[in-house]
Amino acid sequence: MTDLLQELGRLGVVPAVKIERAQDAVALGRSGFMHSAAVGKAMLAFLCDSEVEGIIDAHGLPALVLDTIIDKGQPRKELERVRKLGYAIDAIENEESIRRAGAPILDHTGNPVAAMSISGPAFRLTRQRIQELVEPLTSAAEEISRRLGHSRGQSFLATCWGSPPSAES
Repeated sequence: MTDLLQELGRLGVVPAVKIERAQDAVALGRSGFMHSAAVGKAMLAFLCDSEVEGIIDAHGLPALVLDTIIDKGQPRKELERVRKLGYAIDAIENEESIRRAGAPILDHTGNPVAAMSISGPAFRLTRQRIQELVEPLTSAAEEISRRLGHSRGQSFLATCWGSPPSAES
């Protein structure tokens, strides 16, 4: 993955604050919108629906580039896909000509505390290349999550209901 950027984002006031980048191409600590970036979508997918709706209501769905999701019904479908796959794709939705794939980092309660992503020029980070890199990306995010106390089978929905899932569920 050395020819691509690696990013780490965390939830913030204007959620999805980038806190580290493997190259010096962009200023660290820059805030962004969650609906358009892979790290943001990866975290949003593992929040309760009410939290997602609150973030969208507070910050809107501004169009950053031509392909940014701006329809209020579209994020729900996208986040369901992310939950199912375990990773998100920014298909040139946040910056012109830049594609990203991101995976959530979950804590011991199943809450997203951060997300990590790979990004690069769309001509280099093709859909096929993303498919090649998604396994190491999600494995790294799962390992960090495991170290934070998250167990793989643990449901993020438990945080919406206020208690961890039982072994029988």
